[in-house]
Amino acid sequence: MSTSRFSRWDGTQDPLDGDFDLGEVLDGMSDDLLSGAGTGEALRRLQQQGMSGRFGGLDALRQRIEEARRRAIEDVNPDGPLDEVRDKLDAIEALERLELSGHDDDESRFKEAVLDALPHNPAAEIKELFNYNFTSSEARERFEQLIEELQQDVLNSLFSNMSGALQNMRPEDIERVKDMLAELNDMIAAREHGDEYDFDGFMQRYGDMFPDNPHSLDELLRTMAERMAAISRLMASMSPEQRAQLDELASAVLDDLDLAFQVDRLGHSLRGLTPQLPWDESAPSWGEGNMPMAAAV
Repeated sequence: MSTSRFSRWDGTQDPLDGDFDLGEVLDGMSDDLLSGAGTGEALRRLQQQGMSGRFGGLDALRQRIEEARRRAIEDVNPDGPLDEVRDKLDAIEALERLELSGHDDDESRFKEAVLDALPHNPAAEIKELFNYNFTSSEARERFEQLIEELQQDVLNSLFSNMSGALQNMRPEDIERVKDMLAELNDMIAAREHGDEYDFDGFMQRYGDMFPDNPHSLDELLRTMAERMAAISRLMASMSPEQRAQLDELASAVLDDLDLAFQVDRLGHSLRGLTPQLPWDESAPSWGEGNMPMAAAV
């Protein structure tokens, strides 16, 4: 397969790259010139259609881009993350059942009954397991690890520009994210009411969370709004069942962090501030591959 290299035009490049015979170019334009088209029109058509054996032209390039886009869409499936969480929960439950099977007492039998009654929906099961006292230390550690991973995925999906600050979060780091969102929401409210707000102070406290270093509140909100609008488009393209399950899964981990209120408050504000963005417009449908967890939630 042929490959091409592209670079930004700076006026110094030779469009024919020193490799084209001008006679070939004129031959490629000859039919249009003989039919009465001007040289500009003939050259534009050559750019669109290309030259046989030389280059495919803009039409062929558009087709290649559309084909690559179609393949990328078909490679992604929003059910993948839910299946991944389901598999991890099944493994955690299996570890707990194995541990309980070695205990001959009423409490262990009661816990087995609790496990039998767990809902199959991943989000609902996670909510139940939050209050479950694991007998297996390994099962408990894996569950805690799963919750931490989901917490990071949910926050990364909403705030991609904070992804560096959200890696390997500790409980105190998550509390700091919640504090940051509360201050950000308060700044938005202050601006809407015409009150003063301290963006520089905000960046001094939380600038490490924003590696792109926004220089104003408007710049920060624009970046966040574009990200949230993209997520809303993705959600709008899913089936109602897929959307409900992912919403419930995100809520299950955010509710435990007491972040849902701040996230919802921010999302509502951003929608009002940027109505021109394609909020909730359906994106193309997805195919059979697995979507990364952070992208799905």
